[in-house]
Amino acid sequence: MRCTITLLLLGLVSIPNMGQTPTLQTKAATAASTTTPASPEFEAATIKPVQNPDPNHMNDREEGRRFTTHNTTLSNLILMAYEVDRRQLVGGPAWVTADEYDVDAVAGEDVNFRDDLPAMLQKLLADRCQLAFHREQREQSVYVLTVAKGGPKLKASDPNVPPNGAGCQHPGARSFRGEPLAHFARWMGFVVMDRPVVNKTNLTGTFDFTLTWTPDESQFAGMGAI
Repeated sequence: MRCTITLLLLGLVSIPNMGQTPTLQTKAATAASTTTPASPEFEAATIKPVQNPDPNHMNDREEGRRFTTHNTTLSNLILMAYEVDRRQLVGGPAWVTADEYDVDAVAGEDVNFRDDLPAMLQKLLADRCQLAFHREQREQSVYVLTVAKGGPKLKASDPNVPPNGAGCQHPGARSFRGEPLAHFARWMGFVVMDRPVVNKTNLTGTFDFTLTWTPDESQFAGMGAI
């Protein structure tokens, strides 16, 4: 179906500055700011160009307070930061989608990656790449995630078990634990499908489930050959 979605039209963007770290905000400064809560940000981060780019080796990981991503283009960092599909990103120089970087960043003690990572990546991109863009509404073909006629049969997550996001055995086999369906829809659009996926289930909470299927030629195209 077709749906009106938001596009990010890139304007100013520069090669990532590898020589600086984001401005640190001390705990004392945070405590003194009682009227405006501080935006989450990385305490320190390095961005290094990859000498031998290979999109098949792209991966990201969150472990403790550390976020790392390897063989990642600037366009993919923008997609993570603004939680959009690659087809919602328009414009920018060619190197934005070609040059790859390794990112190693450390967050503060009270950061929740699931909630705060997009905002932290947005600030990192603004500080290091002077990223500027504007938003525009356009109609575009999408997939829609809805509840089947028989009703939802998903298993609700145990609130006492920490979520681990998604685990991928190979293309066509993926397990999810503690996954909100909004995150799942974004993952499907970002990694698997050939167009954005819009969550229209109206289901809240988090769920545990496993998907197994045989990918066709239109799937995983953004990840290179599989």
